[in-house]
Amino acid sequence: DIYCATVWCGGGTQQDMPLFFELGVVLPIDPTDWVPGVVEYVDDDVLSEIGMTITPTITRTGDCSVAFTITKSSDVSLQVYDATGRLVTTAFNGHLDRGIHTIALNTSGLANGVYIVLVKAAEEFHVGKVVVTR
Repeated sequence: DIYCATVWCGGGTQQDMPLFFELGVVLPIDPTDWVPGVVEYVDDDVLSEIGMTITPTITRTGDCSVAFTITKSSDVSLQVYDATGRLVTTAFNGHLDRGIHTIALNTSGLANGVYIVLVKAAEEFHVGKVVVTR
């Protein structure tokens, strides 16, 4: 599945036909139906399929980001565990609305090693790993 941006443009004249762009496809649209602005929508099928992404998975700078999706509004925690299973830090603990979220994870205080990142949200769990090297 791919997220895409949808853009409407043009002035509505014959020479400057309004166009609808999506995934590289250009189609003419009826200028009478054209409304300027931004339309946002959430595809429930996409929300149910996306899990969690950590970027980068190997960090030397001390910074990485954790992107994840939750399918309903709930209390969310992002916890980091070391290789022995010990809780090292809780990077986030709070309420989030459904959708895609990104949380910065500062690893500068962590020793070199492999860490497990756990995102808990209601009945949803997302697990990933990050490797810290200096």
